[in-house]
Amino acid sequence: YKAFKGDITFPIADDMQSHISRISLIDMLTFDRPIFEKGINLNSKKKVVFNSAYTLKPLDKLVTFQSGLWKGESGELQTVKVLRNTNFKLNNGFLDYSDVAEIDVATTQLLTRTLQYGDIILEKSGGSDTQAIGRVVLFDKEDNNETYSYSNFCSRIRVNNAYEVNPLYLWIVLHNFYCQGGTIPLQNGIRLLNIDMAGYSKIKIPVPPIDVQKQIVEEICKVDESVSFSIQLIEKNEADVEGLLSSINFENGTLNTIAPFVTKSIKYNDIEPETYITTDNMLQNKLGIVPFVGEANISSITEYKKDDILISNIRPYLKKIWFADKEGGCSKDVLVLRSVDASKYLPKYIFYMVRRDALFDYVMEGKKGVKMPRGNKEDIQKYRIPIPPIEEQKRIVSQIEALEDEITNARNLIENAASEKQAILDKYL
Repeated sequence: YKAFKGDITFPIADDMQSHISRISLIDMLTFDRPIFEKGINLNSKKKVVFNSAYTLKPLDKLVTFQSGLWKGESGELQTVKVLRNTNFKLNNGFLDYSDVAEIDVATTQLLTRTLQYGDIILEKSGGSDTQAIGRVVLFDKEDNNETYSYSNFCSRIRVNNAYEVNPLYLWIVLHNFYCQGGTIPLQNGIRLLNIDMAGYSKIKIPVPPIDVQKQIVEEICKVDESVSFSIQLIEKNEADVEGLLSSINFENGTLNTIAPFVTKSIKYNDIEPETYITTDNMLQNKLGIVPFVGEANISSITEYKKDDILISNIRPYLKKIWFADKEGGCSKDVLVLRSVDASKYLPKYIFYMVRRDALFDYVMEGKKGVKMPRGNKEDIQKYRIPIPPIEEQKRIVSQIEALEDEITNARNLIENAASEKQAILDKYL
């Protein structure tokens, strides 16, 4: 209403910014098709444009596109590996080769659809409400003994002249274009999203000298190598943590009752809002919590204190667990465990023991098929963990904390990789 009255600069209230955005009408219309279409794309965002000192060239002047294939039904057939959208699941521009379909395809179709190193595969159909269509991945296999193709939900992008455009440079630029939201204005459809290939082919790409492109590739590949090393480090350290805990036996005593459940109810007004914990703002995979957003159930709050263990107690939030570094309150769908005697049972040690998959598998035993199963308090309290002497508990906790510091640093590196890559592109382009 304000916009129609001419006020198009008024600030949008903070609590409405997840529902309302301001977009120029020109960015909600499509002008690059032979026939003007009067449709307004409500999912559109401002078009991503590369600002560069170098010449910008339409993508279709630099590459050729080739749609994919699927199962052959007649003529000569050949069994080949076919890459699908599921092989894009790493979401970092690289392919996951762990689940590649082997399909009989028509040999005549395969002739023009065999992948070679440096090809870029574009996801042209698929997507979801939370994931835009248009991901790109690099085909980086150099083994000529295996034949790979790609499905009909994809399109292959192949550089016309490698002396003009380095294929890896183009892949980096197109992946960046996707990450910036550039394909959102180009998608259409409801359940199955499709990309406007005519519009995609007209994306204007900066084309610096080939030596500049190679420098960009070299520096960004170093970032990717660091990310790959960090992923391996996380996997190794998590395995080391599990191995350390698994090696502890029951010879030095057991704890039949993990810890007493805290049931003390408190008032919402007695805690800081950011300390309110629910099953929603606890993160999976032991990553902690995020700030609470929404309406608190102020009639049902359980107290927790520093060094308590909070466990989400209802699907789909099971396996969420947090070691409290402050005090506050939580909803009734979160169980609060407290060490019976910190001088004998180190809270952090108990936390490491109960956050393992073994506890959750035990809690959910026999509850398959139940839509919203809850962990039974009595069952949890019967769960047994080995309790070595307190000095041994401290040694184990110290070792795990050192491994987890490395994991935290590795995760931070991975999270910062996108901004590092953007800085490299900004520096050269």
